[in-house]
Amino acid sequence: MQQDLDDARDFARTMSDQALVEETSRSLDALSHAGWQAIHEEVSRRGLRVKPWRNASFILVTTVSRVSGYAVHQTVDVVAAEYVLALSFSPALGAGIADVLNGRSMTAQEELREARRVILLDLREQARHAGADAVLDVRFSYDDVPGPGKRLLMVSGVGTAVQMTRLPGAPIRDVAGDALPLARRSPADVAAHTANHHPLRLLGRTDSTHR
Repeated sequence: MQQDLDDARDFARTMSDQALVEETSRSLDALSHAGWQAIHEEVSRRGLRVKPWRNASFILVTTVSRVSGYAVHQTVDVVAAEYVLALSFSPALGAGIADVLNGRSMTAQEELREARRVILLDLREQARHAGADAVLDVRFSYDDVPGPGKRLLMVSGVGTAVQMTRLPGAPIRDVAGDALPLARRSPADVAAHTANHHPLRLLGRTDSTHR
């Protein structure tokens, strides 16, 4: 088994940066344990960034500051977006009162929902142009803004645009953000299994759907 690992390390050193990064998306069912370990060791040694998402256009936007299985490679910039709402009594005053009496103003809720949707799209677009993979620690704020004859409400969203890297064994996410199983078991759990059932193959493709 040590000889397999040494051979795999020698082979990984001959691979190009692009080939190494591409191989990190392979599953443990498609690589021997020795090959999988050697590739990730060489990626780490060269300081290569393993991008987190299959589709480069996908931008994760989340209110958390850490994403399990992924690490911040570089902080890119602070991104912010605003949406201003004009709050005033509608000419259909009776309908407005009925909404309030029912405990919910559907018009206000729909406007606020639209404001948040537009803000999130804007944050994603800014992050994309900045070369980021995600916007972390997103926070919304709601502030009154003085206006002529109207009450204005400004909805603001701010977050940190970052480049992320996928850690070994973490799931790859597709464009919709759904987790796909990259490594269903940890390397330690399958070391014996892969040694007995998988020959050393660093570049050989298999029929596995987890790629």
